[in-house]
Amino acid sequence: MPSFSDFNTRAPWRPAASGSAEHTGELIGERDVAAGGRRANRVLYVLPRGGWRATVVAFPGDAVPHVGWHPLAGAAGRHPHSGGLLAILRERLRGSSGRLADAGLFVVEPARVESSGAAVYENLLQSCTATGEPLGYSSTGRRAATHLAALLEAAAEAAGAHGGPPQAAHGPLVVLTFSKGCVVANQLLTELALPTGGNDTESAGARLLGALAEVHYLDAGLQCRGAHLTDPAVAAALGKRSAPPRVALHGTPRQWRDQSRPWLAEEKARSAALLRDSGLRVVEREYLSQERPSLHMHFRCVDLFELDCFAGCGEDSKAGAHSEKRD
Repeated sequence: MPSFSDFNTRAPWRPAASGSAEHTGELIGERDVAAGGRRANRVLYVLPRGGWRATVVAFPGDAVPHVGWHPLAGAAGRHPHSGGLLAILRERLRGSSGRLADAGLFVVEPARVESSGAAVYENLLQSCTATGEPLGYSSTGRRAATHLAALLEAAAEAAGAHGGPPQAAHGPLVVLTFSKGCVVANQLLTELALPTGGNDTESAGARLLGALAEVHYLDAGLQCRGAHLTDPAVAAALGKRSAPPRVALHGTPRQWRDQSRPWLAEEKARSAALLRDSGLRVVEREYLSQERPSLHMHFRCVDLFELDCFAGCGEDSKAGAHSEKRD
């Protein structure tokens, strides 16, 4: 299993301002792989200097610039909107009054971006096309959880070495996937649901999956099927866990009413039904429902999504589900 020591890390950060309550930075972690050469990710992060009680990890979509978001100093990223995604999520977290107000925040960029702008998370998926579309989801080797756990550990270690909080992240894990980043959520949920054989409950990947508390899909979409989890075996296995993660489906007409891709709405509805029937708490929210679909609307979903949509639901993650429209 990979660990922090397996990574060759480079960190193009800038020192945080004197007296800053947070440590902001970037880290590039790459690992040799016997088949297929090196796998690398750039991770952007904002970590409270006093430590954190929850961890939020976000995954951007295809490389489409968004002029409405401006990256934080010291964590601009290389993907066109990952730095802005970090900034807007940091603003949303710190402005909330919930348990994520002081969370450690990470944005994980795709391994590479095609000339067309297609984001390719090939290091977190079992297999995918050249432009990043998933070729199914499999729990074999816990590929995503193992790699992600090592990346988060590396980032926390790097921050600690430069005056940030020490060691790895703490508390429950909340995953936010924007647009094409949804493929990572599906992979993680598949790895959580299906056993891999053996007894690796103490591995870093297993611990990361065990901490997975919430998954938020933010206007998820692909150019093919696979944007939402529709495997009945995975849904049933998740429902048998003692504390299954909560799932929130946030969307706009840009994806949910796209007449050229009707499978997006169909998959979303099927996923919600399967997870609910298995006993998971599922929340659906539609935003800007009275507006015409647009790319601007797509990004606005991140500005508007209800971060604390599970507030008041209690701790029983297997109870209830509902759907609402939000303008």
